[in-house]
Amino acid sequence: MIENENLMLNKEFVNNFSEVESAVEDMSKRLSDLESLLDAASAQLQDSRNNTHEVLEKARKLNLHKKHTVEKKEVLDLFSSRFILPLEDEARIRNSDSPIDEDFFKSLKQLHRIRIEARRMLDELNDSDSTRTIGGVVADASSTPSSTSQEGNSHDELKGAFHYDAALAVDILHQTSDLQEIAYERIFVWIQRQCKELITVADDSEAEEEVSRRIRKGLQVIRHRTVYFNHSAKEISRVRRQLLMQRFHETLTKGGPTSRPIDIHAYDIVRYTNDMLAWIHEQVAAEREFFIQTFSEDDEETEGRSPCGDSDNTSSGEKPMVWWEGLGTALSGVAEHLRHKIDVAVTGGYANLPRTASGSANDDTSIRAESFRGDLRSRARSNSIWDDTIGHGPGPVELFKVSKLLSFFEITLRPLVLPADATDDIVVEEPLLAILSDLGTQTHRSFLDAWEAQAQAIRSTSTYLLSASSSLHDLSPPAFVENTVHSLEEILTIFQESHTMLWGVAGKDSQTDEERAQAELFPILAGALDPLLQFCQQISTAMAKGDAPVFMLNCLAAMQEPLLRFPFTSQRVTMLHSLIEDQMNELIKEHSESTLRQLGLAEMLRQLSEGKDIDPMTLSACFRGFYTALFNISGALSIPAIDRLSDRSLRSQARQGVCLQIADAYEKVYNYAAEHFPDVHASHSPDSVRALLDV
Repeated sequence: MIENENLMLNKEFVNNFSEVESAVEDMSKRLSDLESLLDAASAQLQDSRNNTHEVLEKARKLNLHKKHTVEKKEVLDLFSSRFILPLEDEARIRNSDSPIDEDFFKSLKQLHRIRIEARRMLDELNDSDSTRTIGGVVADASSTPSSTSQEGNSHDELKGAFHYDAALAVDILHQTSDLQEIAYERIFVWIQRQCKELITVADDSEAEEEVSRRIRKGLQVIRHRTVYFNHSAKEISRVRRQLLMQRFHETLTKGGPTSRPIDIHAYDIVRYTNDMLAWIHEQVAAEREFFIQTFSEDDEETEGRSPCGDSDNTSSGEKPMVWWEGLGTALSGVAEHLRHKIDVAVTGGYANLPRTASGSANDDTSIRAESFRGDLRSRARSNSIWDDTIGHGPGPVELFKVSKLLSFFEITLRPLVLPADATDDIVVEEPLLAILSDLGTQTHRSFLDAWEAQAQAIRSTSTYLLSASSSLHDLSPPAFVENTVHSLEEILTIFQESHTMLWGVAGKDSQTDEERAQAELFPILAGALDPLLQFCQQISTAMAKGDAPVFMLNCLAAMQEPLLRFPFTSQRVTMLHSLIEDQMNELIKEHSESTLRQLGLAEMLRQLSEGKDIDPMTLSACFRGFYTALFNISGALSIPAIDRLSDRSLRSQARQGVCLQIADAYEKVYNYAAEHFPDVHASHSPDSVRALLDV
């Protein structure tokens, strides 16, 4: 029974398992079908992969190429912005019909920047190549054979890239150099036209300033093209020279808005010269500013330029023109015209022109130079002797003033027309300073000639002998002596003031200049005083013996008095002082002897010197007469000739000398009487007499 149950269970299990088996078989069949489908899909997928691989590879390559293309575009854009001039800028430079304006200069500035970048790239490549060459030499000494070939290939690649970049930089410089030359040539021609326009707008200050600004702009651009720059600078200097000549002529003949024509004062050589020099001084200051601004370098225009790229200084050997050379050319025409005007004035060509009322000077330099000019009354007094003797042309005082004016303006204009470090060769070549120096020398020579001619006229003119007849009465210096001394005093005053100003301006050594001043004054003093001394001595020979020393002392004192106020006349003062002492001794001797003769003391002294005895009665009479004269104001001791001495100190010295001689003579006679004739009454002792005579 148990077995049947087991059999039944097994049969049931078998029946149930058959269903499972059929299900498993069905699943297995389905799995087989699925596997077949998967194999088919895998095969199809593999086929699809095989088919799309080329497309993906092409897409990857295209993406990579696109990336490289974008990078190249960025590099090209950067390269173009740095090394390629835009077409509109190039057309603006090349087209001769396009105006030269601010846009043109901006385009040219862009061209300069491109050339600077190319030159900088070339310099950097040269520096890197030098560094790489040195590094390669060091590496070769320590490299192994296996690495030599790899490094050699890398070095060849770098070397090839270097040559390509260097060639590119050179090509850029070469291509832009032609364009730059076109621009420079156009600017050069444009500057010539602007110079012509500058002449046409000379009457309009605003238009002239605008044209000058454009000229400065163009000149700064071509500064490193020496040939173009120098030709343009010379043309500018020539135009400024023409403008200054035109203005100078108008100022001389027509005057300015607030000033009268300078030529109306041509008869007055001092004012005429001063007005012309003051106008030139004013113009020099303005022209100096113009040329400094025009010839100066603009940092924005010249920044980064190297001499080898944008300058032809080295190749041509020509130096660029500097501002003081241009200024000298501009002033040369006015300087030559000034020379002609002063030459005519010095020779007396304007002396006969009608005289007009003088106006006041407005220029500061004219005011400062006013110290050289005396008033009309003083000048008339100084020139009276010249008019009486020579009678034509400017007098020596006027010529001396003009020579000092020229020297003064030569010193004051030097720092304006030349740089502070100018050498002596540059100073000599400066036209205006050279002409002022020549005019000063010539005018001073004319002054010395006129001074000597006046002295010769005094020696040879009989008119002055007649004019000195009044001096025979009052023993005063003749009028021509006073006029000559006044002229000399005026000259010395001008000389001292001019040297004081010139020392302050030039800062010269005082000791050296004092010696030079004495040497310069020597012919002036000799030309004035020597003929006066000779003439006064000639006049004194016609006078009484007692009056001649008084006359000579008055003349010598008049000559010495103005010299005492000046430091450069000490030698001449010493000489005149010696002559005064000689004449004073002569005066004291003559009037002492005359007074002693009147008092009777001279005869007694003669008898005493001869050893003869004197009569007591004669002694008593002599003492009485002496005492009477001693207390009588109008007696023999009054000596009226001494009172005619014009100088108080000389009068006192002469009176003291005569009284001293009288007191000494009285003492000798008094001692003789006291020794030999005690009975003779002498009421005053020698000391009392000395006290009464105040000696």
